[in-house]
Amino acid sequence: MLWSTDNTTYQSAATFTFAPAPSGSGDTWYTRSVSLPAGANNQGNLYVRIVSNFSPGLSTYTASQLGSTYSGAGPWRFDDVTFSAVPEPATSAAVAAAGLIGFALLRKRWSQGSLDDSQKEF
Repeated sequence: MLWSTDNTTYQSAATFTFAPAPSGSGDTWYTRSVSLPAGANNQGNLYVRIVSNFSPGLSTYTASQLGSTYSGAGPWRFDDVTFSAVPEPATSAAVAAAGLIGFALLRKRWSQGSLDDSQKEF
C-alpha cells in the first residue's frame, strides 16, 4: 500500500505477503491492517493506493490458490474496507468543552424558570 499528500510522490506504507490457499475456489480472503506513518497526520489531502507487486524473489505474480495462474485481467476483490482516524486530543477536548458549556447554560436557564414546559423535556 502506498500513500501520498500530493497525488504525485507516493511512499510505501505497508507490504504484505501471503501463502496461496492449498485448495478452494481461489476466493481466499486475507485480513490486513495498516497504520500510516506520522507524515500522514493532519494532512488536508491524503491519497492511498493499493497495488500489486511481484512475488518476493520472482518476476511473476502469485495466484491466491496453489495450482492457479495469475491473470492481469482478473478482478481484485476488496470487502469491508474501512478508513478511520483518531481525532487529535485538542479537537476532542474542544468538542467536549463546548457540549458541557451548552448543557450548563441550558441547566441554568431551566433552573431560573426561563424555559417553558415544552423546552424542559429531553
